[in-house]
Parts: sequence; structure tokens; C-alpha cells
Amino acid sequence: MRLLALDGGNSRLTAAVLENGVWQGGDGLPTSEVEAVGGGVERLIRSVLTACESGPIEGAVACLVRPGLTGVVSSAVQAVLGLPLSRVGHELRPEIEIRYRPVAGCGRDRVLGAWKAREEFGAPVIVVDFGTATTFDVVSADGAFIGGAIAPGVSVAAEALFRAAPRLPRIAPRAPLTALGSDTEHGLASGIYGGYRHLVDGLVGQLIDELGGEPTVVATGGWSELMAPACTRIRHHRPHLLLEAMAQLFAEAAP
Repeated sequence: MRLLALDGGNSRLTAAVLENGVWQGGDGLPTSEVEAVGGGVERLIRSVLTACESGPIEGAVACLVRPGLTGVVSSAVQAVLGLPLSRVGHELRPEIEIRYRPVAGCGRDRVLGAWKAREEFGAPVIVVDFGTATTFDVVSADGAFIGGAIAPGVSVAAEALFRAAPRLPRIAPRAPLTALGSDTEHGLASGIYGGYRHLVDGLVGQLIDELGGEPTVVATGGWSELMAPACTRIRHHRPHLLLEAMAQLFAEAAP
């Protein structure tokens, strides 16, 4: 099956195609542009399809966090593919007990990632999602989503520091060779990278102490490529965890 999956997070809409078990594409655009100019989604979908091997798309699925994305994305999928859009939280619902309160206050992307990690690695499990926010999503030993923690994302923190301190330069977060910075940019890279490394390891350690047992820790999200190798508590890196979850849900719901 060739499946189009769209991951609409807080800051970016990403599109990819699953073919023969491999994700292709992965192009995206800011969600602010999606909401303002609907035609951008059609161009995004066409661009991803052009980059992939030829063949018909048999289904389209999306996990959309921002409510304003739903109509625009559904219309674009219909216009380009002539297919209905299956949405996580609507037509597709992962089977996992949610003890977070209120239930509606928990992002469907967090629930989806926690469900997929439990399906693959068992319970208990902790998912660290390095996105606009860095979220820590916890599945208990009996398989329920029970909550977690939310911190500013790596890029959000870097941008906030730049805006709050005009004399500091804007830098792209990166891994410095040493913690001891020999100039301002080096010091910023060290503080952002090293700070987040220890934030993740420390907070995961506290969550494990409170949860008990030996949970598996899984990393995903756009900044996980940079941060996951540095965090000693992380055992598995699954950059496409949400896309994989959408594909599994769609396949299980297919007649």
C-alpha cells in the first residue's frame, strides 16, 4: 500500500509517503502558512508525490494538532488525490486508556506516540518528543497513558534567548566539541545543547523514580536527530514514530 501521511504539529505540517515499508518525502511547511494559504498544502502534497516513486496513493491519514488545519488539509487531499482524509482522534482512535485530566487537554499526537511506543516496546514506556515543545509522555506498567511533562522545545528556547537578549546572536542549535565555550556562539551552542541534554536525562530520571519499574525510553521528533545520541537515558530513536503510528492505525481500520 502507498499511504500519504500528514503530521500537523504546533509549528509545522509534514507530509510523507509510505511505500514498501519505507517513508519517502518528509517535506513540510510552517503551519502559519497552511492556515493562511490553503493552496500551499496542495503544493506540498504534489511535491512529495513527485519526489517519490510512481504509483497510485491508496489512502491518506493525518494527525492534526491545530484545529485550523483540519478543513484546509482535508480539502487539499481531496483536490489532489480524490480521497477522503482519515484523521487521528476522529475516524481513527488508538486503543489506550487515558488518565490525563481533562482528557481533551491532552494532544492527540502525544497519545498517538505513547500508544505506538507501547505497541512496539511494551509497558511501561516513556516517549520524549523533541518538537516545538519537548514532551515527555508516560505509559504506566498496566498500559495506560498517565501524563508526563512539557518543556520548551530546543529551537523555541534558542529563539527566546535571542529575542530577550539583543546582544546575543541567533544560532542554530548544534553539538559543540566542548562544553567550555571559547566565544559567544560556542557558549550559546554549549548552553543550549548541554542544557537540553541534562534537562532530558534529569527529567526522565525523575519520571522513572516516580513511575517505578524499568520503562523503555524512546525519542522522536524533529530535534531528536541532534539530541537523542547525547541523552544517556534514551534507548531507542524512532524519528518517524508518529508516521508509523498513523500507518498502523490506518491499516488496522481498513476493511
